[in-house]
Amino acid sequence: MSDPAQLAVGSVKIHRRVLAAVVASALDSVSGVRLHAPGFSSALKSMMGIKHYPGINIILDKNHQVSIGVQVLMPYGSNIPELAQKTQTAIRDAVQQTVDMELKDIRINVQGITKKDS
Repeated sequence: MSDPAQLAVGSVKIHRRVLAAVVASALDSVSGVRLHAPGFSSALKSMMGIKHYPGINIILDKNHQVSIGVQVLMPYGSNIPELAQKTQTAIRDAVQQTVDMELKDIRINVQGITKKDS
């Protein structure tokens, strides 16, 4: 992302929820990969219309570098390392294109597998 001090009209701050929304959209582009199923509180927030992205963690370290952790489900029979790498690439590309930000790292945590027909 551009240095806020170099902007002529002020600064731009991007909220973690915006990054989480970008990550969630990127996951939709990877066939078979889904966010880990939410718990009761997440389901309740969803029913109330509150945007909530369980399974996506945005971490800002002391050097202002951003890391993303994603808990996902992958389809049974898929090559998990290959699909995880495609997922990382999709997330990195989406964040770069949408908010012009380089990420420190993207951690994919596979929480389970799903049947291919689900």
